[in-house]
Amino acid sequence: KNHTLGLNFKLSILFVALVLFSCSKDEICLDNGYECCDFPALTGPTTGYLYGYGKYQFKAPCFNPENENEFCYIFENTEQGLQQLCRYNLQTGEHFVILENSSIILQPKWNSNDWIFFTSVDQLIWKVKHNGDSLIQLNVNGLSQYLEISPFSATLTFSHKVSSQTLPILYFTDLDGNVLDSLNYFHYGNSSWGVSAWSGSNQLAFAYGAGESYGLYTFDLDSKSLSELHIWGYASSDDAVRDLKWNYGSFELFYTKYTTGVFKMNAFDKNEVKIKEGCDSRSYEVISISSGGKLLAERVDSYIDPDFENQIIQNSKIYLMNIDGSNEYEISLPTN
Repeated sequence: KNHTLGLNFKLSILFVALVLFSCSKDEICLDNGYECCDFPALTGPTTGYLYGYGKYQFKAPCFNPENENEFCYIFENTEQGLQQLCRYNLQTGEHFVILENSSIILQPKWNSNDWIFFTSVDQLIWKVKHNGDSLIQLNVNGLSQYLEISPFSATLTFSHKVSSQTLPILYFTDLDGNVLDSLNYFHYGNSSWGVSAWSGSNQLAFAYGAGESYGLYTFDLDSKSLSELHIWGYASSDDAVRDLKWNYGSFELFYTKYTTGVFKMNAFDKNEVKIKEGCDSRSYEVISISSGGKLLAERVDSYIDPDFENQIIQNSKIYLMNIDGSNEYEISLPTN
């Protein structure tokens, strides 16, 4: 009898262990927001996962270049269809709504004169003071995106198309949108560079190319010369660079690659290092680097909807970490 009880106890322990092991992956893919997992492939006739969004989304942070404790970001209430451009102070906890009912795409950019520049959903470029005053549309006609500000905050650069049927041109303008210079893009078929980063030595780094030639490049604005930094090819959306930033005062580039993670690369030795792991349930989108070496990131935490197994719910949140990816934590931001 004792032998039977002992055997039953061992079998029970084995059963529990098997259940935990077999369920752990699915449980991790549910709404815990911390563990990293890849979603299982759907079976049967399907077109793939559907995507939904939580009620509150916090997106596209950008540091104030004059105060590393302050940043702007986009807040969205998806149930109300509301978007706001906000700013937040990490030290004081002060929260301020710069623009109500905004319609911003991509990351807003904050310059040292307290102007915040952004691209609207109709691909026009605007600027507004950090206190919400003086909302002004820049003097540029056409379609513009991938906005960047020079390290000295006196020049803007962005991809510009006269119409949706024309090839993009790289524009350089003053802070009012008056064109100072322009460059024709390099092209691989229909592909041209998108996200870019401006160094302190008058170089633009950008992700560019297609297929096996996809990678990171630099373009010297003085000599107009193109240099290859790193080629990894483009096989799927996991290879796409979502954002790219140059750590001013160093030779290091930081970039995100969708669900693959956050990376850095030294422009001299061209060595790629992953500093944050990504996966289906945790992807990194937009990043910003402070003058003191802190890194802000829009992290998208995703999980399988427990009521609809073919639907994934995504929540964008803002995280702060050291420049090496350590000590990452979520910034708790207000929702009203």
